[in-house]
Amino acid sequence: MMWRPIVSALAFALAAGCSTPSGSSTPGGGDDQPGPGPDASAEVDASTALDANEPMIDAPIAIDAPAQVIALRSAYWSSAAIAVDANGLRATYKVNGVVHDSAINFAVFRSGQADCHVQLRPAFVAFGVRADSGRQVKMLRLDPGAGTILTNDCGIANSTIQTMFAALGVIEVGLINAGPGFYPRLDLIAQGMIWGGPSYVTHTNYQAQAIGHAMDATGVVNMSAYAIPEANSVVAGLYEWLPI
Repeated sequence: MMWRPIVSALAFALAAGCSTPSGSSTPGGGDDQPGPGPDASAEVDASTALDANEPMIDAPIAIDAPAQVIALRSAYWSSAAIAVDANGLRATYKVNGVVHDSAINFAVFRSGQADCHVQLRPAFVAFGVRADSGRQVKMLRLDPGAGTILTNDCGIANSTIQTMFAALGVIEVGLINAGPGFYPRLDLIAQGMIWGGPSYVTHTNYQAQAIGHAMDATGVVNMSAYAIPEANSVVAGLYEWLPI
């Protein structure tokens, strides 16, 4: 904060230009004679010229401090609930009459700061196919940098977060039947999961980490029925995975 003394110009004018009223009792003057006027050469004490109740300084003037630069160290997508159909990623889905956004939750790590979280709906790019353990897995290619931020508790502007996510490039998500002994669980095949970390995960199979629920053509989800994609197939559904 910077304090700046403000002296009243009006007080100067009053002190310098006004004589003592006639008929008043003043030093050196009688009852009927005015006392001597102010000495023009005398220095005016501004502190006594001002009203005693008037502040000598104005209110504090706030000086904007330089914006703190926070280094964004790394991020990874940890959990999700996304609606998928033959056209790709649906923006929303409905459960028990309530509309929800398709979203992926990201954990963000900053130098010298506690981790924080961002939820976003990535933009759908295209379908692809990736081989995993002898299976052909249908992959969703998604672009976080071109997506929509839904929540952000990092205290950082959305535009900065978007720039960081743009560095992720395109990520891929594949979901497929986890096989015997894991019903109704799905394997989650992840590509490009970590940004800026000690090791960039390019292709990881998280066995039986996800689950799918059936969804109709209007986006209404049936939580009592499962969606289980097989090799190289897309099954309409709501797909969720827990924090990894």
